[in-house]
Amino acid sequence: LFRSRTEYQQKIDDEKSKLLAYTKNQADKQKQQMRIKFKAETKGAVLQKKQAILEKVYQQALRKLSQLSDSQTLKLLVKLLENCPNRQAQIIPAKGKETLSKLALQKINRPYQSSTDSVDASGGFIFSSDNLEIDNTFESLIKEIRDETEIQVDKMLFA
Repeated sequence: LFRSRTEYQQKIDDEKSKLLAYTKNQADKQKQQMRIKFKAETKGAVLQKKQAILEKVYQQALRKLSQLSDSQTLKLLVKLLENCPNRQAQIIPAKGKETLSKLALQKINRPYQSSTDSVDASGGFIFSSDNLEIDNTFESLIKEIRDETEIQVDKMLFA
């Protein structure tokens, strides 16, 4: 009887140890999953903050570009027009910047005509010919620059 009681107690102790080990293992797994989830959520929040900062940087660049003096804007428009193909085309100016666009057109020797339409943009123009359209609005230029430089700007800001 004593021996079977000792064996029985040993089996109970063994089962108790197994159950405690299993419970500890499950708790460790759950803790690890919670850590992973927390890290992922934290990384997501950090990424969102970084993206918001980058968006702000490029919006500030657009604002600066839009605030150029008339003479600086005129020089920029002339350069942009000179980079367009030399063919018959309409130049659709940014709303409110029609006069500057006409002045820029007078400074170059190209077969372009100023459109009576305008585009809702903070500056620049759209080049439109029969089979080609080039968006040279300031918003489009900043978007192109962003596509080309976002990784470098990210590294400069957050490295």
